[in-house]
Amino acid sequence: MNRRHIRIGLCLLPLLAAADDWPTYRHDNRRSAVSPESLRQPLQEDWVYRAPRPPQTAWAGPARWDAFSGNEGLQSMRNFDPVFFVTVQDSQVFFGSSVDHAVHARDVRTGKENWVFFTGGPVRLPPTCANGKVYFGSDDGYAYCVNADKGTLIWKTQPLKETRMIPSNGALISRRPCRTGVLIQGTHAYFGASLLPWQSSFLCAVDAKTGSNQGPGCFKTQASEVTFQGALLASSSTLYVPQGRSAPLRYDLHTGANRGSISGMGGVFCVLTADDQILAGPQNQKSRESLLRIGIGKKNDPGLVTFPRAERVLLAGEQAYIHQRDELVALHVESYRKCLAAKSDPSPSYRWRKKHPVPMGYILAGDHLVVGTENRVTLYRSATGEVTWEADIQGRAYGLAAASGRLFVSTDRGHIYCFGPRG
Repeated sequence: MNRRHIRIGLCLLPLLAAADDWPTYRHDNRRSAVSPESLRQPLQEDWVYRAPRPPQTAWAGPARWDAFSGNEGLQSMRNFDPVFFVTVQDSQVFFGSSVDHAVHARDVRTGKENWVFFTGGPVRLPPTCANGKVYFGSDDGYAYCVNADKGTLIWKTQPLKETRMIPSNGALISRRPCRTGVLIQGTHAYFGASLLPWQSSFLCAVDAKTGSNQGPGCFKTQASEVTFQGALLASSSTLYVPQGRSAPLRYDLHTGANRGSISGMGGVFCVLTADDQILAGPQNQKSRESLLRIGIGKKNDPGLVTFPRAERVLLAGEQAYIHQRDELVALHVESYRKCLAAKSDPSPSYRWRKKHPVPMGYILAGDHLVVGTENRVTLYRSATGEVTWEADIQGRAYGLAAASGRLFVSTDRGHIYCFGPRG
């Protein structure tokens, strides 16, 4: 029996944003990529931003394919910045750039730049929007908070006051760059500062209004033999920190106490379910296991399901959308679990399936599944798999967001496309 699989829990991912916003990476602090936002069709191209150069990723990319496992479209275990991911709030679209080391704010409707804020290093993850402010981290070692309307600095902070910089990929960066982005939950801002496992790293919680690290719920946790990189995730009590090639870590959200790692996992693509199970990947390319795996981080393991040969997954309540070899499949999770328990054919649990190239990313926007592939973005009716709209783009569409009635597509060529309703 083939051992490559994905295991997922049966749950509903809560949405932590208004229907017309996409205020943080992958929509919410659980990184669900699921939004109630509806996309009124047909869509048309409203504007395109084209960077002078493609994104300058922190780490080298993966092999093009794995002949042993028959996998194509492989992603690096540290592939957290292949495009300029966007966030959207209050008629503005925001993105950070690893090319010009800045955060940009543009008008949602026209693409006209409203402001730009430069930092001392590449900005690898998109800003988080909250309470009229924009939060982000930079390779210069600082976490920043600026005014969303004008881009003026409110505060910036780093765990250690140091000015020494080191060369990396043609730029100067801090010895402890902020490559986790900034997560906002309640009244606190959370971020990590880390680069190499043989030097100290820091996980910080500061007051979101002032940037102060003093007061209830604030902490500065020092750690060794870790590499904090990739977007943080949060439940009501736990902060989850991806590491790339090593297993994701868990910290107490209120004290910063280390709660251990989630063994057998790796990669910077992480999704946290409502019952605190974490999906992480991709796995090491040399492994025979699946590219993604889910773990609960607890002794008990209820309601888990195995998806043989699955390579991509998006969860939305009882529905799962997965890519298995050359097929895109939508299925009902509970029905699928019962089929597996009875050792019967699971195909009756499939809502639909179709031949499909490897997706670089996908999101659920209202009743449509949005799938980004190489040089194309496609909308499927989530209930039936019917194609309702598609468009040609340039590059691999890793970044997708739906907000303000529009679809935003970010590609590895440094392009950001905005598609809006026609008329």
